[in-house]
Amino acid sequence: MVNSQLNIKKVWLIGIICILCGCSNPFQTLNGETTDIEIHKNTKALVYIFLVPDCPFSQYYSIAINQVYSVFHKKGFQFYGIVPGDLYTISEVDSFKNRYAFIPEILFDKKYYLTKSFAVKVVPQVVVVNVKGQILYSGKIDDQAIEPGKKKYQPHVFYLFNALKSIELNKDIETKKTQAVGCFIE
Repeated sequence: MVNSQLNIKKVWLIGIICILCGCSNPFQTLNGETTDIEIHKNTKALVYIFLVPDCPFSQYYSIAINQVYSVFHKKGFQFYGIVPGDLYTISEVDSFKNRYAFIPEILFDKKYYLTKSFAVKVVPQVVVVNVKGQILYSGKIDDQAIEPGKKKYQPHVFYLFNALKSIELNKDIETKKTQAVGCFIE
């Protein structure tokens, strides 16, 4: 609970810092436009998928993300792919989106606002937050990734799907945090 309260404060602090520094739109779209993340009226939760285009796990999990997106995006869940930092060009990320048919909108977090706020150090990692900014789930998409370069033949536990299903049904999330496995953010 204390950790969630700290994260809420961090998200609010980011908003205040952005207003004071004139960075009211801290993210960049694949069109090169700056934007902010607006919460829609009937939103139950926001799903941030931190990824980078050259990470094999980001590439591999595109299919799983698309499957979860197709089930939940019309049920009050907003999905955003988040590319931390400025190491990747719009062209590289757009190529990733097209090659792996990644459906959710992708935003660049060039100044690491969300990345640092949610202490994301490895991609892919998902962070699910409610409209107040409280973290409801953080970590792996499923249990298939065991360690960098090693995965099970098929997953058995679908952490992200289960978390979103619990939110949809107004139930407690059984597993609220897992350790993400993949590529370290530079």
